[in-house]
Parts: sequence; C-alpha cells; structure tokens
Amino acid sequence: MCIAVIAVLALLAEGSPKAMEPNASEIMHRVAENQDREQKARNEFVYEQTMHRITREKSGKLLKEEFW
Repeated sequence: MCIAVIAVLALLAEGSPKAMEPNASEIMHRVAENQDREQKARNEFVYEQTMHRITREKSGKLLKEEFW
C-alpha cells in the first residue's frame, strides 16, 4: 500500500501547475533557439536595390552620374 501511495503522489506532483512551470535555464534555452531561428530567417531574406542618379545643370549639361 505504501508503494501505491508514493506512486499516486508522484503522479499528482507531475501534473501540478508548479511542476509544469519552466525554470530560468529552460526559458533562456527557448529564447536562444528562437533567436537562432530568426537570425537564419533574416539571412535568407535578400533585398537588392539598384539606383541610377543623374545630376544636370539647368542647361542640361551632365554634371555627374552615379550607380548604386
């Protein structure tokens, strides 16, 4: 009977809300995983923009031309 009581108490302790709460190291581990996943997603995102700018005088003469 004593073993049965210990088994029931162990099952109740596992299902209690206190036992379900993660500790600080588990939370920090999850945060690190999320940050790694987000960094990989940012590295996969590629955005390229090309610019062509021409500066002219009022008379229309070309002063400079830039490509970015």
